[in-house]
Amino acid sequence: MKKLLLVLALFFCGCSAGTNNVQDTVNSTEEGINTEEETIVLNELTYFNTLVMLLAFPAQYEGYEVTMFGQIDKIHYHENDGFFLGRTVVTCCLEDAEFMGLVCLNEDAGTYAQGDWVVVQGTFHYTDDNVRELIDTTITRADSPKEVYIYPS
Repeated sequence: MKKLLLVLALFFCGCSAGTNNVQDTVNSTEEGINTEEETIVLNELTYFNTLVMLLAFPAQYEGYEVTMFGQIDKIHYHENDGFFLGRTVVTCCLEDAEFMGLVCLNEDAGTYAQGDWVVVQGTFHYTDDNVRELIDTTITRADSPKEVYIYPS
């Protein structure tokens, strides 16, 4: 959690992503967040900036439909009906790499293994316990990307 807060602080201060204010961040996520259609896409180009917006302003995106490509990190969440889906983000160097993503809930979550690559589509939800998650999800297996790391620009 401390690393995530540090990444968010660096991001909004412009030290890591090359922005100087939140408006620049919003503009850089236009391809990832469509406010008219209430959809969000997390892919190689939109992943970091868009995820930071979801983490920083979750109430603003409640109910948006999210499509996300990532790798499964198995956690015990909702009695094995969920997993953490993310990508490894490198903001400076590999020593600073952080696995960042969202919790995904699905009754078939137990059929997927640690490290599987999948595309998840679901509804973004922000819980009272401060968890950002995707609910009502569909999961599709996918091949691993050529580049497993996300390098924010």
